[in-house]
Amino acid sequence: MSVECTSSDDFVYVPLPPSMNLKQLNLIIEVDRRKTYETCSVPFMDANQLAAVGFYFTNQSDIVRYVFCGVEIGYWT
Repeated sequence: MSVECTSSDDFVYVPLPPSMNLKQLNLIIEVDRRKTYETCSVPFMDANQLAAVGFYFTNQSDIVRYVFCGVEIGYWT
């Protein structure tokens, strides 16, 4: 999986659901992207692989977003 994008921002933050007890994550960091998948209930998504290449879970359906340019992928089959 490869997506080429650039970012002019140093940090990208996303608020998480209150149930996670985390207010914000620095999604530039892979470990923080992995945390967004804690509420993901889509069994066929490989959270580790997606986070490793730059995607985080949006907490909407099965939609993931690329941290560096905002491209979204969802409605997986």
